[in-house]
Amino acid sequence: MHLLLPVLLVGAGVGFLGGLLGKGGAAIATPLLVAVGIPPMIAVAAPLPATLPATLFAADGYRRSGMVDWQVVRWSLIAGVPATITGALLTRWVSGGALVLVTDAVIAGLGVRMLLRPASNSEIAGPEPTRARILAVAAVSGAAAGLLANSGGFLLAPLFVAVLGLRVKPAFGTSLAVAAVLAVPGTL
Repeated sequence: MHLLLPVLLVGAGVGFLGGLLGKGGAAIATPLLVAVGIPPMIAVAAPLPATLPATLFAADGYRRSGMVDWQVVRWSLIAGVPATITGALLTRWVSGGALVLVTDAVIAGLGVRMLLRPASNSEIAGPEPTRARILAVAAVSGAAAGLLANSGGFLLAPLFVAVLGLRVKPAFGTSLAVAAVLAVPGTL
């Protein structure tokens, strides 16, 4: 009962940031939940079901603005869904503490990368993303999503920019559409 208020504050904060930034927030919620005293495996798994409505709602806004690349979504799901299932199955052999540490390291690494080379939405998009690159990004993101019990958006959006050459807003919209689907097998 003593954890109720801290958990509610984490949920409210992550929900606010998710609404502001258009992301589901499971990757951010996990280390925060551990910090307030939730056991690591519960902190890894608990935020994922909440990402489904959050990502669907946010993805719909991007869809209405024409900021979803449906070709990237289709090819991402072909590789991402099986990779998410595989990653989720692998969690049986990995401790909750290790999963939290990996989540922390990935978030820190992505943050440092964005600080060193920030992207702007006005950047000219790179060449047309190849199927091989889309499949590779989706496989890595899906495996991480399943293993780390999140929808993968925290990896998809930066990789869509860095590897596929998508502009920032289409990368967010496309990652949200993919993440909404990847949240389902990860949750199950």
